[in-house]
Amino acid sequence: MCGFSAILCSDKHKNLDLLIKINNDLIHRGPDSGNIITENGYALVFRRLSIIDKSNLSDQPFIDQSKQYTIMFNGEIYNYKKLKKQLIKEGCLFKSDGDTEVILQGYMKWGLKIFNLIEGMFTIIIIDKNLKKALVVRDPIGIKPLYMTRLNPGIAFASEIKPLRRLVGTSVDISALSELLTFRYASGEKSNYKNIQ
Repeated sequence: MCGFSAILCSDKHKNLDLLIKINNDLIHRGPDSGNIITENGYALVFRRLSIIDKSNLSDQPFIDQSKQYTIMFNGEIYNYKKLKKQLIKEGCLFKSDGDTEVILQGYMKWGLKIFNLIEGMFTIIIIDKNLKKALVVRDPIGIKPLYMTRLNPGIAFASEIKPLRRLVGTSVDISALSELLTFRYASGEKSNYKNIQ
C-alpha cells in the first residue's frame, strides 16, 4: 500500500505547510519513503511502501530522464516483467527494477495503449509536460482507492479522503444522516432509535 495526493491547477500547491500536513496524513500508507514535488500548476505528494524494488531508485514521484514525465503509482502490475522485456527490445533503458518505471516507459513508448496492456490493481497519475496534461487512471474494477475533489480553481486527487478535507473542508448532510443512523436488528425488528429529523 502506498499513498499519494495530487493538486492540479491551484494556488494551494504553493503552501508548503499544507503539503507537509498532507504528507503526514499519508505516512501510514507508506512509511519507507516520501517526497513532495511542486511545479508551476501542480503539487505531488507521495508516500511509499517498498515491495518490488526496495531501492530508492523506485522512489516516487518518479521522473523520467528527460524530466518531461512524472508518475505516481499505487498498486501492483502483475505482468510488468513481460512488458519490461518488450520495452527493452524496443530500445528503452531502465534505471530501476520496479513496476512504476515500466508503466512510465510504456506510456512514453506506446501512449495510452499501455493502460490496455497492464494487468493488475492500480491508481496512476502521470504528468505529461509535452501535452500539458495530467492523466489519472485506475484499474477497471477500482481495487485501489482514488478520491477527487474540485477546487476553485483546479482539481485534487488522493488515495484517501483526509488530504482532500484539508483542501475543501467537510460538512454533514443532515438530510442523509438519518439513513446512516437507522438500522435493523438481524431478526428484522426495527431498532428503538428514531430517525433524526
